[in-house]
Amino acid sequence: MTTASNDEILPSLAMAQFRESYPLDTVVSKVRRQLKETENLLCEWDAEIHRLHTLAAQLEGRRTHLRRRMGEYRALISPIRRVPVEIWAAIFVLSLSDSYGLCVTNDEISTPTLDLSHVCSFWRAVVMSTPALWANLDLFAGKGESSPDPWYSDPFSAEGRWSKCRIEEVVDLYLLRSETSPLSFNLRSNLDKYTYEDLHPAAWNILTSLLKDSNRWSNVKIELPWAIFVHDTFEDILTKTAPSHCVNLLALSVDFKGTHIFNRYPPLFDLMPNASRLQALYLDEFDSAFTLPFPQLREITIRRLLSQQFHSCLSMCPELERADVMVDNLSNWSEIPGATNIIYLPKLHSLLRSPTLPRFWTSSSPLFDVTGSSYRCRVWIFPSSQRMLVHCLTVSRT
Repeated sequence: MTTASNDEILPSLAMAQFRESYPLDTVVSKVRRQLKETENLLCEWDAEIHRLHTLAAQLEGRRTHLRRRMGEYRALISPIRRVPVEIWAAIFVLSLSDSYGLCVTNDEISTPTLDLSHVCSFWRAVVMSTPALWANLDLFAGKGESSPDPWYSDPFSAEGRWSKCRIEEVVDLYLLRSETSPLSFNLRSNLDKYTYEDLHPAAWNILTSLLKDSNRWSNVKIELPWAIFVHDTFEDILTKTAPSHCVNLLALSVDFKGTHIFNRYPPLFDLMPNASRLQALYLDEFDSAFTLPFPQLREITIRRLLSQQFHSCLSMCPELERADVMVDNLSNWSEIPGATNIIYLPKLHSLLRSPTLPRFWTSSSPLFDVTGSSYRCRVWIFPSSQRMLVHCLTVSRT
């Protein structure tokens, strides 16, 4: 209704009327009649407003429904529906190529693969049918039965028997879903490298599960103290699981956290002699007693290598294409009786040989002394070399 109509119902009052005496009875009766008519009109308007609001809500609901239905119809004829499931699987694998499908840290568990499966039923079906998405693990192994880590809390049942905890169940799920896909994992812990500490029971169970699937190992990185690998429990696990010797292993990285005892080898390396596909090896320390397939290696990285071991190490790896070693105690790099003076590596194209500097070394001190009568330079023959860094000297070949 227009403003004029409103004024006709209740005309505006002049301020002078409020300064006059109380209105006559006829005026009072007329005002009451006008108020009653106005109240009735407002009720009609309220009803109309309510009807319009209801209609608007219904239209909004229908609009939302139709828009959703339009989205469904557009999705029905969307070209992306022509993409094969195999392409979706490849996309998911690429999306996780720079990360792990399962990541366990000291304070949380991250499950990117499971996150993908929660987006929609179609994605879930793709994830569940793609074992490679479940075969890349980054695992933190807790220490001791009193570990405060949240997924290790209350590991024992009311009867005092060991029961599976959260992290074990998650790892078992990933190993189950990965089926026969090549398995890549990083296993590490916060065990003190100077004092012996045992692994948490859950960590031993996880290690057992991984060893059972050693025939699927592809890219493996292990960072555990030496004592774990010579532990009676570890040897018992090897005996019971009867592993198939890492037949699919391509790359291996083992870091004993500086606790390696020389002239011994860990039972872990009993899995390696038949690792016929192993090509890349990382060791924190080298020991010729290690039962590893050195002759077939293409790449080797050693964080700490004694100077007298340098030539013997290279001699054991005739197929090397790349070597990166940190040599200790360069001052003792002299002739070793009984060692070969000629190293011939026809495929080696990159050699990085970095020194571990002596404790009191200064920039003016020589890295090694060639004036002694006992020193004789060895002969290196690398016909394929393209990059060489030795004693901070770069030699390039074009």
